[in-house]
Amino acid sequence: MESPVARLSGAGSSYASAKLIDLLKKKPSATKIQRIDMLMSSRVTRIESYDVVIGSVDGSYEMEVRVTKVNKGELLRIDNPRYEQLIRKHQHLKQVEIADHDSKQQLPIHMILGSGEYARIKTRTVPLVGEDGDPAAELIKLGWKFYCRKGKSKEEKKSKEI
Repeated sequence: MESPVARLSGAGSSYASAKLIDLLKKKPSATKIQRIDMLMSSRVTRIESYDVVIGSVDGSYEMEVRVTKVNKGELLRIDNPRYEQLIRKHQHLKQVEIADHDSKQQLPIHMILGSGEYARIKTRTVPLVGEDGDPAAELIKLGWKFYCRKGKSKEEKKSKEI
């Protein structure tokens, strides 16, 4: 898959879509029956865990991750951030190199890494931070991680001043 496969979350566990697990042709490393409590009900379901290896696009880093299979074709969809345009528009991101040139309007997410995995992929690199509201980027062992910061961008501030 050429789209961004992984996202980071605050959750303690990591998750993968059924489509990704099927593409990897993996067998479960653990299976358990568990009651899932939801807002208005609960149900008993089978939970499958898989040991998968993920790595950086350039092949310089790999790590094993235990993921829980989510019986969906994709975990979520995000609007395409159009990395090339983002980097051109924001000077503080000029050293970022991205291999993703996908032109679809929305991109599927097939894996979400839990907070425990973040400690394993964090580097000592200082994040690239611009003005309030500008996107920021951080080099992690898997590649560049982008995130948006709250606040108004320079363009929004200027339009309010006029």
